[in-house]
Amino acid sequence: QDWIKQRLSEIVQYDRSLRVLHNSFAPVSRLPNELLVTIFRYVSWFKLMRVCHHWRDTILSTPALWAEIDVCKSMDFISMCLERSQDAALDI
Repeated sequence: QDWIKQRLSEIVQYDRSLRVLHNSFAPVSRLPNELLVTIFRYVSWFKLMRVCHHWRDTILSTPALWAEIDVCKSMDFISMCLERSQDAALDI
């Protein structure tokens, strides 16, 4: 059974890798990150983190997106935003 679990895990990882590779050929994947960030500012970017790894990584590594903080959210969410906003000017 351990061998089967290990093999299944390898297959799942291979499948993920193929999906990432496939998505990298989509025209939207060729947009510069700066343009993606500009677009993300006009939409609910938090939900866009689920679209693909590239968009998630772009959102997570862009402090300005995390600098707009909704104080009606939970303290955990606010703390996460403060941490990820780094040195960006805050909009509370």
